[in-house]
Amino acid sequence: AGELSFDFYLEVASAAVPGGNKEAFANLMKARGSTLLENLLQSLHAHLSPMPLRVALPLKCTFVHFGSLVEYPYACALVASREGAAGSYSPGAQALLLNCQDVRALRLTEKGDVLGEVSTGEVNEAKKEDEIELGSISVVENCRGCSLLLSPGAHVIAGLRDLRLSEPLPAGMCLDGRLIAQVGQPVLYTVLVYSIYDSFKAVRTVNDVSPP
Repeated sequence: AGELSFDFYLEVASAAVPGGNKEAFANLMKARGSTLLENLLQSLHAHLSPMPLRVALPLKCTFVHFGSLVEYPYACALVASREGAAGSYSPGAQALLLNCQDVRALRLTEKGDVLGEVSTGEVNEAKKEDEIELGSISVVENCRGCSLLLSPGAHVIAGLRDLRLSEPLPAGMCLDGRLIAQVGQPVLYTVLVYSIYDSFKAVRTVNDVSPP
């Protein structure tokens, strides 16, 4: 988190392209609209140019750009809507399972009725792109042995193990399972809880935090 604003493709990826010098790089970035200070651009080039960027593309490749966490489930659903996409997606459950094992997700209505469900191993029921709504998709990624209840709205659920919810997860909530390893210490498993509307950028006061 910080106060700097930069574009990964404009400044970072360009800095790793072989050739040129830091002064020329800074001038080029300014001409292309970069808002970073010249000394920062030169420092970026000095640190990344020794590690030349190399790119390999598969025969079939899709890039979906998203600028905020709330757009991530929407972007994943767009990819899933295309032919040959991986994962298990159900339009009724409005949920996408990616790289999961033994996971079942139920989408509930506001009254608690089951609207739809999706489980690992099911066929990806692709939905037309123009039928996918921002803020309505839940993404479950790299989870194992989980039974999930989802309230209406978007969620990001990742890295969970053996979690069985008895109450629906509120709209906008994210559960992020992490393994934390320290030298000489046992590996710890922790779950980060945050909102899909969080920006993870520094703010000056509590009042500057955007409400969900």
